[in-house]
Amino acid sequence: MAANVYMFLIQASSAPSNERHPAGTSRTLLVFVRHDEGETANTQLCETIAKTCGWTDVKVQGISIANPETVKAIQKTPEPAVDKAYADVFKKGFGLLVFGDAA
Repeated sequence: MAANVYMFLIQASSAPSNERHPAGTSRTLLVFVRHDEGETANTQLCETIAKTCGWTDVKVQGISIANPETVKAIQKTPEPAVDKAYADVFKKGFGLLVFGDAA
């Protein structure tokens, strides 16, 4: 079955359960989410994924279809962390990148 991948640019705060960031730390995240073919971008699913990964106060800032060309286009220089997050979507259904974190 074919799938669509959407990328969501979100702003969120780290939850107390987030082990990598002090509670309340605000970050920009890029979340890749696999959807069934023909399905429109599901912001609620993106928010649920972010919350499960230790983020709260999720605000979606932008949504776009993701494919190898668009993922390459959003990078000024090749970024392994972006490529890994995109690859994760095909392994586990989503990939998440926190901006401001060291790779």
